[in-house]
Amino acid sequence: MLLHRLAVFGRSRPTAVSLVTATTKTVAADVVTQRYLEGRTEIDVRRTGLFTAFGFWYLGGFQYWLYAHVFIRWFPAAARFGEHATLAARLRDRDGLKALACQTFLGNFVHIPFLFFPAFYLTQEVVQRGSEASATAAMRRYSTNCADDLYSAWVIWIPGHAVFFSLPVWLRLPTNHAMSFAFVCVLSLMRGSSGSQPADTDD
Repeated sequence: MLLHRLAVFGRSRPTAVSLVTATTKTVAADVVTQRYLEGRTEIDVRRTGLFTAFGFWYLGGFQYWLYAHVFIRWFPAAARFGEHATLAARLRDRDGLKALACQTFLGNFVHIPFLFFPAFYLTQEVVQRGSEASATAAMRRYSTNCADDLYSAWVIWIPGHAVFFSLPVWLRLPTNHAMSFAFVCVLSLMRGSSGSQPADTDD
């Protein structure tokens, strides 16, 4: 009964669910990283502000729009594929499998390198430096860190995308947020404090 109610609520308010889930998860992952992985006695509030802002506007807002609306228009077989009740039905759906492969490719090799990470570094720059923020400095840091950033993302998200792109549309982003808790911890550990350095200093 509870699962049914959650499903009904998720289907009726998918954007709200995505925004709340993404923001809560992203903030929690950063706090866990600071407190338990880094052993900080005090939380860096500005750093947590970065993950609050990024979790809300990008992960909960833009990414939901991209994955649950744009991708669905580009790959009309994906919605039907996600509603199949059994694995056997999915394996028989060739158009759905093709859509799954295309979405996984675009998610990892277009979205992550050209949208996700640039958006993260730009958000970090704005939160950390305010009116002195520099898009050039943000992109310089990304260029320096690109290889490590992409490796850490692809280890998680090549299999991760193959899972959540096979789910019903309304369940995609909540599942993505749940799976990405570990990745946000990695991102916080690797890059959470990067913006505290001078703008012309590489990591």
